[in-house]
Amino acid sequence: MTSLTHRPVVRLALSRAEVALSIGVGVNTIDVMVAGGFLPPPRKWHSERLWLVSEVEAYLKAWPTEGEARPEGSPSAIDDRPFSVEKLAKRWGCSANHIRHMVNSKELPSFRVGRLMRITAQTVIEIEKRAADFGGSQLGSPDAGGDSGSGAIVRADKDGPPVIVLTHSKPRQRGPRKLPSGE
Repeated sequence: MTSLTHRPVVRLALSRAEVALSIGVGVNTIDVMVAGGFLPPPRKWHSERLWLVSEVEAYLKAWPTEGEARPEGSPSAIDDRPFSVEKLAKRWGCSANHIRHMVNSKELPSFRVGRLMRITAQTVIEIEKRAADFGGSQLGSPDAGGDSGSGAIVRADKDGPPVIVLTHSKPRQRGPRKLPSGE
């Protein structure tokens, strides 16, 4: 009888649970980290979502070390944590329902963590930059590249950062009440 030598198999890809285990975070945190740009998006094969080990390592190597300054102007220099609907509403000076309406009408991309709705910091920064580039035009207007409806208007104050003013769509008018026929 010949002895079999066992060769270790090199893992090229990891499942979501294996990625979470390998970097020491919870499984749900992986989705937040992907949305925030801390991890690469998964590769898809049929219904499987797999992360290449080499890509995960490359992203981890790009993370700053403790005490290292982040490059100025990078989204992570502000705060990479995704915004809750309420925090974004407070930042933009509007109601949380308005933010939810923007998400539901696909004006504002979002993702969910369980039942919680989150908007990535990168998305918020891009919208604010785009609004500032239009110098006071409405983000939701056709001339600003959006569709008509609710949106954001940027006012540039000389002494401070641009202020985003969210506009609300007009309330719908109720028609006259119809009485049931036969009465």
